[in-house]
Amino acid sequence: MFTSDLAIAALGVPVDTPSGGDVVPRPNGIYCHYKAAADGNTNVEAQLKDMTQAEFEALADTLGATTPIQGVGSIAFGRSTSIMGIPGAAVAAWSNGRGVTVSINREGADQAVMTAAAQAIAAAVLLASP
Repeated sequence: MFTSDLAIAALGVPVDTPSGGDVVPRPNGIYCHYKAAADGNTNVEAQLKDMTQAEFEALADTLGATTPIQGVGSIAFGRSTSIMGIPGAAVAAWSNGRGVTVSINREGADQAVMTAAAQAIAAAVLLASP
């Protein structure tokens, strides 16, 4: 489960109430988005979607998440910027027919902390999904 505690750890500041909904434009998925209470450009989002491993691998490649990660789902990749290419971190992980992407947008933060936070969020989301 992607909680506000995980979002606060990722962003290092208090967060607003999360927004969420269906993943668009693709069906069969959900997302949860937290933004920093004082800065809407500092945010973290997780998207969870049913997909095959081949679909996951194509998505990870499209997102530029190409660095292999161990210990998160059955297979996972990361990158050292957000999915938008700005300072932050991103992780794509897959397990049991579900893929999750996590993107953190945060300037001026320790890269190792953001990477660890993105991995923790991905692992929590995959563990919480049936």
